[in-house]
Amino acid sequence: MKICLCCEGVCPRRHLDLEKLKQWFKENNCEIIPKTKISKADYIIYIPCGFIYQYFNNAIKRIKQFQGLNPKLIVGGCLWDIDKESINKEFKGKYFTTKNIEKIEKFFPEFKISLGKIPDQNKMSIEDAIYWDKPFIENISTPITLTEKIKNKLNKKPKIFTIRISDGCINNCTYCSHRKAIGNLKSKPLEEIKSEFIKGSQQEYNIFCLTGMDSANYGLDIKTTYPILIKDLIKINPKAKFILDEINPKWFIKYHNELYILCKNKKIKLISIPIQSGNNRILKLMNRQYNSEEVLSKIRILRKKFPKVTIKTQLIIGFPSETEKEFQDSINFVKAGKFYSCHLHPYSEYPNLKSAKINPKIPKEIINTRIQKAIRFFKDNKIHFKAYL
Repeated sequence: MKICLCCEGVCPRRHLDLEKLKQWFKENNCEIIPKTKISKADYIIYIPCGFIYQYFNNAIKRIKQFQGLNPKLIVGGCLWDIDKESINKEFKGKYFTTKNIEKIEKFFPEFKISLGKIPDQNKMSIEDAIYWDKPFIENISTPITLTEKIKNKLNKKPKIFTIRISDGCINNCTYCSHRKAIGNLKSKPLEEIKSEFIKGSQQEYNIFCLTGMDSANYGLDIKTTYPILIKDLIKINPKAKFILDEINPKWFIKYHNELYILCKNKKIKLISIPIQSGNNRILKLMNRQYNSEEVLSKIRILRKKFPKVTIKTQLIIGFPSETEKEFQDSINFVKAGKFYSCHLHPYSEYPNLKSAKINPKIPKEIINTRIQKAIRFFKDNKIHFKAYL
């Protein structure tokens, strides 16, 4: 049986899901074929992103494109839990969800090895990814496609061993479409994480990315904490350095002393702290549970003491009722925090989200204008950026 696996615009967690499926198919004696030979596959396994409505629509277009090919199509990921009614109108075929990935097993009853026997994977293959035609802009005046961007940097990236430390989330951000799709927090048992970490260390990896939907809430459901996890891993491999992915600012505030010590000991390469807005009124509407002044204060301390640590962030531009001044508060926050880079996302909503009830809505034209203003501002201040159009 020939299988072609594809993901599109997904987070690291969904990409790791795809890698696990790939290994499962291999263990059951299937041949994995590249995207360039997709028409020769018996099955296409496709996992798209549905984080914002634009991505959801892109996924629908891709599904229709795949349905025009000969292979049978199975779609996975978050789409059904985000907007089941809309996806069911467009696609009547086989699917599995993020919370129930094992459902795929029923489509292959002849397989001898179950998906549960396959451990989490730790490397993400660029060969599995497909990319939207719509460009983004990153630190340059001319748009480039994500494919071109990755080809340019593929050979320059250090070896990174990725460990998924948790699934789910305990937060209830009003704009987040993923909460229903990923469920409540489920921390991976410490011994499993240690086992993966040892495997990576034995393979001579020294940079480890710890990923989760909100990585720093790790352990709250199993009576441990994120800093304790990192300290335990360092005991196993004192040479290890870490990329801390998706650290909600409220956890950065809570654990700042522990993180400062890790930075002092040169254990942190990069921290991703998605602020989303630099204005307190907007943060309250988002239900982000922190204030910008406290976050900025802690970031400034880290930046002053440890200037070599890379800090990244994200902003949502055009959240309902956001004024021009509040938008300026956000980009000024990025400058004040001396962030290395910032991802700019235009606000997008599903009708079933809490943020959909917040008015007035910001017209797309104004959102696009603000993104262009942010691009110019970041260029002028030598801040790296990635702006999704």
